[in-house]
Amino acid sequence: MDQYYKGEINMNDRNTEYKEMMEKRVKIKLDDENNKHWLPLTGMPLCDGWLENPEYTKRNKDLISEIVNMKPKDYLMKTATGFGITYLGNISELDMNNVDKLDKLYENNIRLYIPMIEYRKGEMFTQEGRHRSLMAHKRGLKTIPVAIFTEV
Repeated sequence: MDQYYKGEINMNDRNTEYKEMMEKRVKIKLDDENNKHWLPLTGMPLCDGWLENPEYTKRNKDLISEIVNMKPKDYLMKTATGFGITYLGNISELDMNNVDKLDKLYENNIRLYIPMIEYRKGEMFTQEGRHRSLMAHKRGLKTIPVAIFTEV
């Protein structure tokens, strides 16, 4: 760990190690088409742990963990509703430079983390992935994999 703080470990190397380790451990798999462009991970260790063992997560954390295919626009609508803003308001908050960077990664077949939504007490508690969803929407992708965590 000290090597990381001293800058002797490249964060990209660490990120690659994390992706490789977790992708082997996560039990929920993506279909072949999605697997080409998306990792079955959110990039957030806590959430990826929930995907790693959905039975344990349901039993001990009272959360159902699943990956669903969702239209990118639906993701943006759900997050807008969760934030209490309009669809256009949701999009206007996003940094289009980030959307363009994600588009270039996608175009170069760099696999991206999947978006996620966590629901608590029937309402959106947290989310990550609006930029990725907008990129997918602009690309005309019919669906994207989204990790959904729902309180039981």
